[in-house]
Amino acid sequence: MFEWEELEGAYDVLKITPHEAIFGVENLKENKKSILKLSLCLNKAETLREIGIMKICQTPFFVKFYGSRFFEDANHKEFVVYELERCHYSLSHYLELQRIYGEYSK
Repeated sequence: MFEWEELEGAYDVLKITPHEAIFGVENLKENKKSILKLSLCLNKAETLREIGIMKICQTPFFVKFYGSRFFEDANHKEFVVYELERCHYSLSHYLELQRIYGEYSK
């Protein structure tokens, strides 16, 4: 899982909504590109259940889950940050490759 200082440098803002933000980052320590998904934690028990599911669903058909962290902001709102695999293509592109080649390709 990332350390904040390992993410120094440029990042891409991919999506911002009232309850979440998604950033494309490069993990300098591990030399890999990742997605950081920052979400408002509305129900910690449900969030922990989702994290448990992501931990066990490690197959080529799912985005890789690298870890998560909880933290509070200055207003005592709780957030969770997920570090996920940054895919090279969108789901629609993968499905198009599957249609053309009859297999899942990278």
